[in-house]
Amino acid sequence: MLKFHVRWQQNPKASFKTAEERSNFVLLMLEWVKANMQSGLIKDFGNYVDGSGGYAIVEAASEADLFTALHKWMPYVVFDARQVSTVDIDQDIESRKKAASEAKEQT
Repeated sequence: MLKFHVRWQQNPKASFKTAEERSNFVLLMLEWVKANMQSGLIKDFGNYVDGSGGYAIVEAASEADLFTALHKWMPYVVFDARQVSTVDIDQDIESRKKAASEAKEQT
């Protein structure tokens, strides 16, 4: 499974006719998030405290599957999705030390 950090925000260019329509959309989105957390697609979800958007950690089999999952919210929501890898912290430290040592040898 691939892991993605997905930042989201409501598209400021998307318009809702009424405040009730906007509120209904937000509730629909949150129900979708809840269902996807229960299914395991979304591993973590949060809202920014200033109300500007939020983030999700998503696991999907492919980039195409992630796109499909996010596409139904376009154009109302804008996403910035980036694939991430989870590494053991000790492995990360050793890799960075090795890279620094090799870079030093090249100079």
